Amino acid sequence: MSVVPVATAALDTLAGGSSSPVRAGRRVGGQPFVCVRGEGPYAFDGDGRRYVDYVMAYGPLLFGHTPPFLRDLDALAARGVVYGSTAPDELALAERIRAHLPSMERLRFATTGSEAVQGAVRVARAFTGCDRVLKFAGNYHGHFDLALQDAGASAETSDARRSGIPRAVVDDLVVARYNDLDDIDRLLAHCGDRLAAILVEPICGNMGLVETVPGFLEGLRERATRHGALLIFDEIITWLRLGLGGAQARVGVTPDLTTVGKTLGAGFPLGAFGGRADVMAMLAPDGPCFTGGTHAGMPFAVALGLRVLDTLEREPELLIETERRARSLADGIRTAFSELKLPSTTRCATAASCCRPRTTR
Repeated sequence: MSVVPVATAALDTLAGGSSSPVRAGRRVGGQPFVCVRGEGPYAFDGDGRRYVDYVMAYGPLLFGHTPPFLRDLDALAARGVVYGSTAPDELALAERIRAHLPSMERLRFATTGSEAVQGAVRVARAFTGCDRVLKFAGNYHGHFDLALQDAGASAETSDARRSGIPRAVVDDLVVARYNDLDDIDRLLAHCGDRLAAILVEPICGNMGLVETVPGFLEGLRERATRHGALLIFDEIITWLRLGLGGAQARVGVTPDLTTVGKTLGAGFPLGAFGGRADVMAMLAPDGPCFTGGTHAGMPFAVALGLRVLDTLEREPELLIETERRARSLADGIRTAFSELKLPSTTRCATAASCCRPRTTR
């Protein structure tokens, strides 16, 4: 049997050479990296070469590939990985998330961040009776139709019609400039009475690190309230990275709905959305709005979520050490580019410095 190079085989059998376009490597002139093993901060290829893994699966691996709490997974699997019914750990994790994010008075688990945002948008529309959603160019909220329009980075949706996004979805979407309240006001002048939600990343990572200017999130809060719409914070990236209270605790702005995920499952598929009790009461079986999923709240992933919170609650110094290392890395990158006399921009935002508490207007 002939041996086919892995990269070639991937291109022949996987659509685009990968199961997610960003993994293909084409934007940086490469081929898909085939990782055979991950350990701590490292990724290994088929020839045994070790690489520092700065990607960390694009977000979920806050603790690296093999943190201590990933041991003894056989014992978790022995209980059954999915039940099709509510489990005690699911209830426990929901309570603990709410303790750290009080704005999530009621929540519902999902499998991925995409599903969590999709559920939040759907319940916002059900609650308000309106269809229009305002989001921001460059913000990434997952791969469902509405989220992909003008999502930037690797979203590959420059032409909605060619991207399989229905015209009706685009018609119900308003895309504004991030950090620009004047642009938002211009857009709301035409659609404010039909607005269901303002969807935003409170700190952006998808289009490069972009922090909010003073007053921006407070302005979104005021405008959502004034137009009878809901403010949705997508904290799938920011929660836990910015501490157990997330971005909303640091900026002092309370959203109506919040989505979380990625780091929550420590590499296993787990997300959630939640918010005001009266909004979440729209969800079936209490109300007419359906969201669900075969694997939503699956006990295996939920058990890992509990271990993630155990670790951060027990060892708060982990985020402090993460910040120290991030600053050291950023300083090293700046120095290297400076010595090479190459133009560069290096941004570093961490739990203690990314966004400082402000008083809500």
